[in-house]
Amino acid sequence: MIESQRPGHYREAHLLLGIALLALLVRLVFSFVLFPHLAGPLGLGSDPDQYGQLAQNWVDGKGYIFYDGAEPSTYRGPGYPLLLAAVYVVCGDLLPGAVLVQALIGALVCLPIYYIGKQAFGCWVGRTAALMGALHPLLIWYTPRLRCEPLLALLLALAISWSLRARNSGSLKDAFITGLFFGCAALVHQVAILLPLVLFTAFLLLEAVRSDLAKQFAVVTVAMVGVIAPWTVRNYLVSGLVIPVHSGGITQFVAGSYEFEHYHEAPLQSVELAHLSSVYAARLLGFNDVSEYDGRATGVDQALLPYALSYLRSGPEKLLIKTIVQLPRFWYLSESPLKSRVLAAIQGAFLLPALVGGFHTLRGSRRGLPLLVTIVYFNVLYAALVVEGRYSTPVVPYVVVLAAAGLRMIFDIIRKRRSRRRA
Repeated sequence: MIESQRPGHYREAHLLLGIALLALLVRLVFSFVLFPHLAGPLGLGSDPDQYGQLAQNWVDGKGYIFYDGAEPSTYRGPGYPLLLAAVYVVCGDLLPGAVLVQALIGALVCLPIYYIGKQAFGCWVGRTAALMGALHPLLIWYTPRLRCEPLLALLLALAISWSLRARNSGSLKDAFITGLFFGCAALVHQVAILLPLVLFTAFLLLEAVRSDLAKQFAVVTVAMVGVIAPWTVRNYLVSGLVIPVHSGGITQFVAGSYEFEHYHEAPLQSVELAHLSSVYAARLLGFNDVSEYDGRATGVDQALLPYALSYLRSGPEKLLIKTIVQLPRFWYLSESPLKSRVLAAIQGAFLLPALVGGFHTLRGSRRGLPLLVTIVYFNVLYAALVVEGRYSTPVVPYVVVLAAAGLRMIFDIIRKRRSRRRA
């Protein structure tokens, strides 16, 4: 029995290796052949968020700062800068080493995509989703740029794939590993902090309440807090504020609210909208010149908190309307109208079959409910704060899994109709 299973197991492993190698090759070709020709005309920098500068200053002994003379920053979590710092130490420079590492990350993310798809819907969906992940333009696009989304996508996919394994095994060890992955993901971006609680709620909907499920959630929480806590302590020591991973959430909320209300001034233009909101925030804080305002500075969140509370007190319906309207913008809003339309077309090609897969999940066995919940969690949270199409990158793995499930459902319906006609 065991011997007869080995050939199929080896074929599956070889297929996954082939998909991962394809993903790696596609990302390397895009990064080193195509991207250099696109960067100039599209105005794309390699380090738009200054993650690389932050990592270099960290390694060079200047501190966790964006520029010389600045105070220690709390604006970025340490997860992604730590990866870049390791590349900088090993290679002596960030590029092209960081691009190679991100190409490898893009190849590796196909593996948890396969496992998630297999656990939720079967082998065919797992293989198809892994292939779709290898070729998804959004997962390829950020490979040559120093942005945290590819790493966050990998760590979240590992966390969720391991959470599915823990749910099936009931093992506290698997729960502990799940918590470690969630903790690492939160160190990249604290948007992941509440996701384990949301997934725990989803798992409760999937099955009767089990004592071991509650124990697993407790272990996940302890492991996650253990990973995050040292950086929380560091943030308190350098700022005197309790900041779990990084600051900027309130600033994003204020900026996102202003961008929503003034969207008509720069529709489909995230860069221009961000500039408008920066001018607004600078004026709120008493800066006459926007160049003097730095939204990354420690204490900006606290200074803008009264304005955020005022927005909420002015009417809860405003936040609800903002969230609903921005739900679709989360998927496509980019730097320019052209980029936004291209991104909308790309996302639509995957989201339409994913909606079919999501519908199948809700009316069927609900095995894919954790994936649907994760997508909704990101979508709603960012819609309430501030939207940009690239923020959807970490949930693309679950979109492609649901899209593969949707395609399988469509193929099955077509096959059944053909069979009935023949009969």
